[in-house]
Amino acid sequence: GPLGLSVEPLNSAQRKALELMQGEGVVINRVDSRQALQAGLKPGDVILMVGQKRIGDVSAFHSAIAHLKKGDTAMLLVRDGRSDRTGFVTLTVPSRGD
Repeated sequence: GPLGLSVEPLNSAQRKALELMQGEGVVINRVDSRQALQAGLKPGDVILMVGQKRIGDVSAFHSAIAHLKKGDTAMLLVRDGRSDRTGFVTLTVPSRGD
């Protein structure tokens, strides 16, 4: 996608470990962009929101980022899959294949 992230649904074990309800978040399964890596995103992290939109499933994530164009910025609310910390990460859609 435009942010260099691939996501998948959370399984029940991940939900339990992170104390998330059904319909809360998607888990990152691949990080393809240098910017996302530098922002500290990694497989296992959970995206809870993109901008003002709550992300409850993979299709919600894709629709939330579908309108992003080159140079646009997206703010993600991310739960760290290991430390359980939640924080905002800002990513900019690269102008060229970065």
